[in-house]
Amino acid sequence: MIINLIICSTISGIYISINEIHQLSDRYYCYCNDSDEKRIGDIVFNSIYYIINLFCTINLFVFINKRKKEAEAGIIDDLDYRHNFIRIILLFILNFCTFLESYLIVLDVISGKYVDILYLFTCLLIDLYNTLNKTVYQETLKIFCPKKYEEKFQPLKDLEDENKRYKRQNTESF
Repeated sequence: MIINLIICSTISGIYISINEIHQLSDRYYCYCNDSDEKRIGDIVFNSIYYIINLFCTINLFVFINKRKKEAEAGIIDDLDYRHNFIRIILLFILNFCTFLESYLIVLDVISGKYVDILYLFTCLLIDLYNTLNKTVYQETLKIFCPKKYEEKFQPLKDLEDENKRYKRQNTESF
């Protein structure tokens, strides 16, 4: 988050200063401009973002893969590492497509009046992917479909309650 803040502040500062120097427009940003400085800056900063993202995703991938193998071997409790492993792979693919789209927009390979809508739709997909998880799904189901929620998750809750009761009984006997 701190790296993101630094990079975004740097990009904003550079674009505002370029606009001040060249008087490109009366706005504070240079979005629709064919200047070489902007194109080079966008490519450099997108590359930095992508390298950081790739590094973090690979580290996370290795960590989850290691935990998944430990869970399969019975060394640690399985906390649904397979699910997280699949999420990381999908996130990697989604991020790659987003950066590719960004490069194609910067290089004017993709252009036209619908480019902004395409980019916003991609951002929406990433946001939905990052915010939708099991907890959100369960709570949404609980609010809007309580019968379905009880059918699907009540047996799990009963099992958890029984497990807690068993642990409490063993603790009380000491």
